[in-house]
Amino acid sequence: MTQITSVYRFEVEIPCEGCVGVVKGLIESCENIPGEKQCEVIFTCEPKQVRVVVDGEYSTKTRNLLLDTLNSAHFPSKEIVEINYSHLQEISEVEALRLNSPNEIIENNNSKNYDLKIHLLKGLIGTIGGFAVLGICVCGMGMPVLAMTVIGVSSVALTLYLGKESYENAWKKIKNGIMEMDTLFAISSLVAIGASIASFFVPWLPMMFEAGLLIFGFFHIGAAIKESLKRNITRTVRFSDRAPKAIKIGEKYYLVSSLQSGEVINIPAGQYIPVDGICEEDGDIIKVFDGKTDVIKITKGQEILAGMKVPDDLKSGFITMRVTRKASESNLARLDKLIDEANAKKSSIVETANKILQYFVPGVIILAAISGVVLSFLINPALGILCAVSMLVSACPCMLGSIIPIGMAAGIHKAAENGVIFVDREGLQKAATINTVVLDLNGTLTTGVKSVSSHTILNGMSEIEFFQILHALEKNSKNQVAKAICQEYSESANNAVAVEILEEQFFGLRGKIKEKVYTIGNEEMMLASGIKLDNIPRPDAEFCAYLALEKEVIGYVVLSDPLRADALSTIEEFERLNMQVHICSGSNAATLERYKFTSNIILKPNMSPAGKQEYIRQIAQQKRKVCMIGDGANDANAFAESHFAIAMPNSDPMTQQQAGAIIQKESLLASVSALAIAKQTMRNIYQNLTISCVYNISVETIMPVLIALGFAFNPGIGVALMIVQTCLILFSVYWCKQQALPHLKRYAALQKESLYVNKKKTQRGYVNLPYVSPFVFPRM
Repeated sequence: MTQITSVYRFEVEIPCEGCVGVVKGLIESCENIPGEKQCEVIFTCEPKQVRVVVDGEYSTKTRNLLLDTLNSAHFPSKEIVEINYSHLQEISEVEALRLNSPNEIIENNNSKNYDLKIHLLKGLIGTIGGFAVLGICVCGMGMPVLAMTVIGVSSVALTLYLGKESYENAWKKIKNGIMEMDTLFAISSLVAIGASIASFFVPWLPMMFEAGLLIFGFFHIGAAIKESLKRNITRTVRFSDRAPKAIKIGEKYYLVSSLQSGEVINIPAGQYIPVDGICEEDGDIIKVFDGKTDVIKITKGQEILAGMKVPDDLKSGFITMRVTRKASESNLARLDKLIDEANAKKSSIVETANKILQYFVPGVIILAAISGVVLSFLINPALGILCAVSMLVSACPCMLGSIIPIGMAAGIHKAAENGVIFVDREGLQKAATINTVVLDLNGTLTTGVKSVSSHTILNGMSEIEFFQILHALEKNSKNQVAKAICQEYSESANNAVAVEILEEQFFGLRGKIKEKVYTIGNEEMMLASGIKLDNIPRPDAEFCAYLALEKEVIGYVVLSDPLRADALSTIEEFERLNMQVHICSGSNAATLERYKFTSNIILKPNMSPAGKQEYIRQIAQQKRKVCMIGDGANDANAFAESHFAIAMPNSDPMTQQQAGAIIQKESLLASVSALAIAKQTMRNIYQNLTISCVYNISVETIMPVLIALGFAFNPGIGVALMIVQTCLILFSVYWCKQQALPHLKRYAALQKESLYVNKKKTQRGYVNLPYVSPFVFPRM
């Protein structure tokens, strides 16, 4: 793995050259920054510049630590924002426009388009030449030997030219003990050529110069059709193609690939973010790489990822960002790498198919040889040779061996288009066998972010004053509960209230406002502060923040972790797939009951990480294939125990290491897509394997019988049959990839219906509620 380093640049007031060593020593011995640190002082500049290279990604924390280290040692410093870009690779405006043009992706495929044209041209030459020779031989009976010799030499030369690649590939693979499609074409065409040349001296042998031309003519036409279909099946556009390849800085253009960590760049409105970085100012951005197109607010210091887009109507005209990862390590590059690795890994079914194919080609050759010899003795040698050649070119081991990798590649790419990255092909195969789903609650079924659902005032205080006190106490706290309260009441508490924080603990704090002491926190905080809750009505809530004045509770705020908008829809779709659904959570039974899941969902509260792992083991012992869906590090053990696991976006790295698939967009419904696509893909693979096996067995058994009965087939017809079978299978894979996912269509229709109902309610004067999943589960 490539080591990531970050560059920090500062202007430092260094009085003399003797202090250079002191500055270097301060930086390199800074204990609060782990890893190796390299410090360079550029003394020729005024003020002096210090360049620091640190292991790891760029972070505001490290920058502040470096500044504090220098300033505390009486070397006044500030970070350099305007950076010297002389090391970047400059390009012309014309080249930049070409690189960023959507047509560039098409231009990059010019070599492949050229290959397609060559295949088509060779195919037309072979088929036209083959039919021409066949017509001459049929209509020109009694031709002079010289004329037949010229036709023979021309046909042989053209056949060897058209089959040059097949002969070379066959020879290389035979030397390595491998026999594939090229082997069959090489042997069959050489047998046809040999028999045709020998017929000049042995009259009873068949003259079939057209056979080699038709074999390779149809072969090249089939190769062109096959490549064209494969392009539509497998992904030709990568995630990284969405980001610009060139960027404008000032009046010049530079290659994005030359950007380094720590550099500051401006991204103009309407342009995609080319690399990962940290936003240097507040603004707007569009998350488009994960399926969302809504504009979201970003603040200074917030991470932005490659593939996001700056809105066209941004008032400032651009967003300033600091690069944290270069283009080759960006979010889009990592997505591409995951898919490439998934396609590179072989699954058990692929290895099984490869073992079978090791015996397929030798078996076809032996069967063709036996059939040819038998027919030669029973009827005549001409039919025997014709039968052997036709059998060799009709067999299709290449397609039989390609069905599984092509099908799985199509499935992996379809999943990526729907926001799911499969880690490998084995994961896709496992996902297709799942019949039981175990879901985590917090952060998986729920948003993982607490929000205020209600508040209660007990002492007659006005709401405005209540909100102001809450906001004043919690505004500087960093915990999730404080953030939720401040976000809820920030607009209502418009007048700032001075507060002195007296004590702050994990579960609450005490502060003084206008000489009065207030305490805010959960039940544990109240009891620790000697505040009684005996006469306070206990709300039926997952979390409650109490507010007390001195020793008396004056109100409380109820918070909850709401379900994702598509959580209930996801559960219903799993049930539509005939899957047994379990919900395992560390929360208590009352919390689980509060979400009102249907009675056919199996709820398991108070589950520790080890408990989840044991529970999945018990389900697996019932001969069920379990898929675990979660996000936290506490789910890692359960992931390892399950047959297949799906990690939510932004889940813990430990969890992602154990996952078979990772969701890339904020939609739980994507987990249904993962399993549905896996089942579609494997069903299509088994269907195509059946078609290919039936075809090969039928051709190799029926063709000798038909030839023996007097139906003489030209070998070209055998190649045509093989091409038809190949095209049918590839079209089947393409259709599977294009096949819509029913659950997404249902969800989109219900969303549209729900929004329509809300709109009608608004027109009639009703309150327009925010969208909630339209699936309502009645309790049984």
